[in-house]
Amino acid sequence: MSYTYRSVTFYVNGDERRVHVLETPASNVRPRIINKSLAETSQVGVNGTFYDYDAFTDTAGESLGMIYWHYDNNPSDRQTENEDSQIRKNLITYENSYGNVVPVTVNAADLEGVRDSYSNVHAIIGGRSFQSSNYDNNLPYGARDHRTVIGYSGNIVIMMVTEADFPNSTSTVPDMLEAIEAAGYNASNFVMIDGGSSSNMRLGAGPDNFYGGGTGSRELASMVSLIDV
Repeated sequence: MSYTYRSVTFYVNGDERRVHVLETPASNVRPRIINKSLAETSQVGVNGTFYDYDAFTDTAGESLGMIYWHYDNNPSDRQTENEDSQIRKNLITYENSYGNVVPVTVNAADLEGVRDSYSNVHAIIGGRSFQSSNYDNNLPYGARDHRTVIGYSGNIVIMMVTEADFPNSTSTVPDMLEAIEAAGYNASNFVMIDGGSSSNMRLGAGPDNFYGGGTGSRELASMVSLIDV
């Protein structure tokens, strides 16, 4: 198996909460534009970047952050700039001078901005930092909700979602810093990606293999998948 899974309990103001954690090598990570639910895919992974969601039609719109995979040449299979053209914190993987695929976070507004720092980019997952200035009424900073974060430790990419059914596990953006540290990681190596009902992790087929904000039935613009499982 090319990934490991575990659950982690953490505490915020005495509230016991739980997150689900998936770890995989950076070379095994592939972002995808899917425009469907996780339940309709055959992929292991988590929901992707923030996106426009039409609650009236229950459908996904355009990704608000970057979703890029270097082998996808069709423009409809990638989003190479942030929708609002703002510089934001992204998780990327790139091939270094030794031929290894490694992860890092980069502040950039588009693909060219990432390439200014790392020329041989394999993947980009658009996200946001944990600073309050990155959030507004549509993306509440201090409200408790289901959350997904993605980051790295060494050459390993870590995906993390809050538990849907565990009491009090919905969390604010700052609360996720506590979750990351409780899991033993450096929070500066992580970014926030989409949350709420979009926040899901899939480890396999069947309802018992979905974790997070639901059962994987909400339509998503993108996901972060594993190449090999």
